[in-house]
Amino acid sequence: MKKKLLGSLYALLFTVLMLSLLPDLPVHAVPGDLVNVALANNLTVKFSKENPPSETAEKLFDNNSNTKWLGPQTTNVWVQIQFKYGDKQAVKKYAMVSANDAPTRDPRNWRVEGSNDGVNWNVLDEQSNQTFSARFQTKEYKIADDKVKEYAYYRLFILNNNGESTNTQLADWKLFDVELDDNDSLALAVTALELGDTSALTKGVVLPTTFIKGTTVTWASSNPSVISHKGKLVKRPELGQPNASLTITATVQKGSLTQTKPFIVKVLAISEVDSQYESGIDFDSGFESGDPAPTDTNGPDDTYRLLSMTQHIGEFCCAIGGMESKKGTGAHNGAGALQFSGNALNADQSYAYNQIFDAEIAVKPSTTLSYWVFPEKESDVIPSLVRTTSKYVALDVLFTDGTYLHDLGAKDQYGVTIHPNAQGKGGFVVEDQWNLITANIGQAANGKIIDKILFGFDSSGTVAGYFRGTVDDITINHDSSIGENNTQAVNTAKAALSLGDTSAVRTDLSLPTAGEQQTTIIWESLNPLVLSDAGQLAARPLRGDPSAEVKLTATIRKGDSIAMKEFLVYVLPMSDAESVAWDQTALQLGETSAVADDLGLIATGKYKSSITWASSKPTVIDETGDVTRPNAGIADAVVTLTATITSGSAVATKSFTVTVVAQGDKGDVTADLVELELHNITTVTKSVYLPDSSRFGSKITWESSNPAVFSETGLVHRPGVGQPDAEVMLTATLTKGIESAARTFTIIVKAMSADEEKAILAAEALVLGNTNAVVSNLNLPISVTGLPDVVITWASSDPEVIDFHGRVVQPCFDQPHVTVALTATISSGATSMTKTFIVTVLALGESEEPVSDNANLSGIRVNGNPIAGFDKDVVSYTVVLPEGTTQAPVTAATVADSSADVKITQAANLPGSAVIVVTAEDGVTKKTYSLDFAVNGAPISYKVTLQGADHVMRGILFDLTYDLRSANPNIFAQDLTITYDPAAVEFISAKSLVDGFQVVDKKETSGQVRILAANIGTNRVTTASGLLTLQWKVKPVTAAATTAITLSKVVISDGDGVETDVEGASHRIQITVVDKAALIALIATAQSTHDAALEGSGNGQYPVGSKLTFQSAIHTAKGVADQVQSTQVQVDQAAAELLVALQTFRTSMITQLPGDSNGDNRFSIGDLAIMASYYGKTSEDPNWQLYKKADLTNDGIIDIADLAFSARLILSL
Repeated sequence: MKKKLLGSLYALLFTVLMLSLLPDLPVHAVPGDLVNVALANNLTVKFSKENPPSETAEKLFDNNSNTKWLGPQTTNVWVQIQFKYGDKQAVKKYAMVSANDAPTRDPRNWRVEGSNDGVNWNVLDEQSNQTFSARFQTKEYKIADDKVKEYAYYRLFILNNNGESTNTQLADWKLFDVELDDNDSLALAVTALELGDTSALTKGVVLPTTFIKGTTVTWASSNPSVISHKGKLVKRPELGQPNASLTITATVQKGSLTQTKPFIVKVLAISEVDSQYESGIDFDSGFESGDPAPTDTNGPDDTYRLLSMTQHIGEFCCAIGGMESKKGTGAHNGAGALQFSGNALNADQSYAYNQIFDAEIAVKPSTTLSYWVFPEKESDVIPSLVRTTSKYVALDVLFTDGTYLHDLGAKDQYGVTIHPNAQGKGGFVVEDQWNLITANIGQAANGKIIDKILFGFDSSGTVAGYFRGTVDDITINHDSSIGENNTQAVNTAKAALSLGDTSAVRTDLSLPTAGEQQTTIIWESLNPLVLSDAGQLAARPLRGDPSAEVKLTATIRKGDSIAMKEFLVYVLPMSDAESVAWDQTALQLGETSAVADDLGLIATGKYKSSITWASSKPTVIDETGDVTRPNAGIADAVVTLTATITSGSAVATKSFTVTVVAQGDKGDVTADLVELELHNITTVTKSVYLPDSSRFGSKITWESSNPAVFSETGLVHRPGVGQPDAEVMLTATLTKGIESAARTFTIIVKAMSADEEKAILAAEALVLGNTNAVVSNLNLPISVTGLPDVVITWASSDPEVIDFHGRVVQPCFDQPHVTVALTATISSGATSMTKTFIVTVLALGESEEPVSDNANLSGIRVNGNPIAGFDKDVVSYTVVLPEGTTQAPVTAATVADSSADVKITQAANLPGSAVIVVTAEDGVTKKTYSLDFAVNGAPISYKVTLQGADHVMRGILFDLTYDLRSANPNIFAQDLTITYDPAAVEFISAKSLVDGFQVVDKKETSGQVRILAANIGTNRVTTASGLLTLQWKVKPVTAAATTAITLSKVVISDGDGVETDVEGASHRIQITVVDKAALIALIATAQSTHDAALEGSGNGQYPVGSKLTFQSAIHTAKGVADQVQSTQVQVDQAAAELLVALQTFRTSMITQLPGDSNGDNRFSIGDLAIMASYYGKTSEDPNWQLYKKADLTNDGIIDIADLAFSARLILSL
């Protein structure tokens, strides 16, 4: 018996427990019963506050006490309902159901109101001091009979809760009306059921499935291929077809009774108007407030899961019961995003689809779907659940005809099908980063109508495991009909475009620039050295070589539409006659009006023709080009050289007239003058290398017509912004012995543009501090204070050690330190320049303590007592001393960083001020705190201040802070007059720093600005750091200067209109003007020269070790350019030294073959003889530059190794 009783008790307890966890189940009512008429599917709900996504106002009407509404508001919080379909209810009582926790959140005082327009409300019931004795308790309240009438709207207005200071909550709010008998309900419903005007539909119709008075409705379409049984538009008749007429029949039911009601519907055929449309966005949701909200799927019984399309999918966690898709955080843009998660249980077959949006969008040929997806692999959210399948996801679409996008073959921008399985396998979706997916779904679904937007997952055939991530910024848009027509046009033109037979081309091609249907065509050659973009043959394969394959790409355009088509062109090799003709044209000897050295007479032409030479004076120039100059004092020799060009049976000749200058200084000067060039430089923006010697020994001196702009050493100082370009005449005088000659070059020096000036100013101001021993991340600026138009981007020579964000990864403990070059590209408008910083990153375990820039105080004491309200970021304080105080107090301060230095200037008298200056450990960062002392009962004193930068660079913006310090709390208005030198600075703006303190108006004249300000806030005295920020801009002055900005007149007034004149203040500013433009430009030239140079022993290369020496000189110059304190003298000296280093480096270039000691462009016994004569010479010899060419092993000595090297070169021929 005892066991039986215990068993019964357990069964009873289990039943009670299960009932408490189940939703409130409906009970069949009979006519006359009071039934709950406030059910979510028949209501429109509004509210003052809710807590999405799970604690929303709609939860009050889901007939489930296990859910709740929570409003983050404690007083005057409300929820309002409106019955759908024009229904009204005469509520006779209502019920309140307490929520699961926190009794202090329960409503305490409230009223229930009714309305028929949602504007004018009648109070139906009021309750005070209500409490709930248990969780999930239901309390019912009767509405007085005289208050009961039919209303379309009801509102619960909660005046306050039971004590919590944050939230109010309720599980359910139920409204009860009398249940009608089924006949009456059915009659009312059938009468009320309407679909509106259905005589000319171009979209679907909304067909309710639940209706008034507890009725349900089912629907049937007589032509579901046009309008589905759910009212969705499936397809409109095509252009030229008749309109579609059909019947939609509603079957209304209540209990066992049913009644039908037909509706005649006409769907219009597509018209000409429909085929003309602008581009537009059909759907756009970033999951932000105001965007379309998704239908969250985050519970085990969620109806938005497509169970027929779900296999072997479990939950990620938390009793979700399957694949989750709901609004969450972790957005690509903004705050909101769609969060997804789940668990693929079967490697062979795991897939799921959830509905996230309802839609009705007609798909056009250009309709495009795009979204961003972030599949997780590593995460801090339940990291024990390892993500292995997160990338097998995609958005999907259900169309009104029942088809799905994933079955139609639409492809994304990478050519991967829009199918979750294909997306994961495609190789383009990367985990743990945002991926943009975009697809022209119109190519696969034109003419269909989107019914629902879905989220899909499918990892079938891969692996099992968890998945989680986010989707954001979903957009569906389309091009205009014109754009679509243009797309069709370019595709038609692409199909029609032909070049004929391109398998054996030997002449120029005729490339059309216009295509069919008014399209334009632009051509691009992948090998313009053979075939140009215009179709002209630039070169042919040489005789005996195979044909050259060239890819030609045609870009076909109309409007914004583009199509591309490629052609393979095979260019035939030259014939003998063509080789001879092309070599005849190509054969040149250069400048031959003053020859003093051997000529290089080639034996084989560029196009493989054989070339032989004949000389009219072989004793002066022989057939190999060796030159014998006439003796000094004899006239120059004029020689005719004739080249005979032969290939097979084809022959041609070409003659050249050559003047060989006589030996001696005059001939050398003449030859050097002819060779002197500035490489076609006519317009310059940076310094130019001017040689000081020539090949045949002439010395070169330079004279400039405007040395202030273009110096005799090649340094360029460009005219300033707004000035004209400068024309400079550069004259080179060549001298050898008593002989001389001159040549003049005309150079245009371009004036500085505004963008260039900003970029240079930014480069001057850009610093990174100490980069010799870096152990932590660097702050890489992307802008410069005072130059808002300048943008800075960064590149690293070793991004694995320091990336472009400045993130640092130190080498391992046993690894050496790493030196990295960080290059800033400084851009302003169309102008860009670079600045490079050399950074040494220390290995782990060997870090040096970084120098601190902390200049904060941690406290201030007056006569030993801490001041009230101290804040390290507030730098101005007013201290009121007791009445009768006569001696100035002693101020003390404590620094936040013990390595910082603090200096205190004590107040000398009362009223007075104390000033505290804190200098950080780095010696650069400073912060100034000030205390103004007043005596209680003494006449009120006032003090105004202007604080800000002491040193500024020309051309930049800077701020000054204005403050009024006083113990008087009743200053309501201020009249400020500020004077300044308009040639030095420009006033920009005045902005308030304090709530309630406003600039009412201002008046500007040259050198003066008058500002009227009023305090309309509740706090008349502020301890903040200032009242106004005054912004200024330094004029582009040409010389350093000191200027002052002065508060020349200050008038304040209290609330009674009593005005008081206050003594003004002045702030002096040093304007720094160091012209570093030439140095910075020279550094850029030097660095590019260095970077382009190759070390080695070949012709055109530089000696081994020369680049390191040159880079050291560049770094020294950079140090001067980067140093803010550099003087103009230091900058000019650095530029001069770098220019010498640049010239030295350029002249070190090897201009003849190593081992060719006699310069005859061949290796012979003569070279060995010269080297033997230099045997034993070392780098210590004062004439080493003469002997250095024989040091083939680059070891600083001419020894047997060098002779052996030379011998090998001779024997290798």
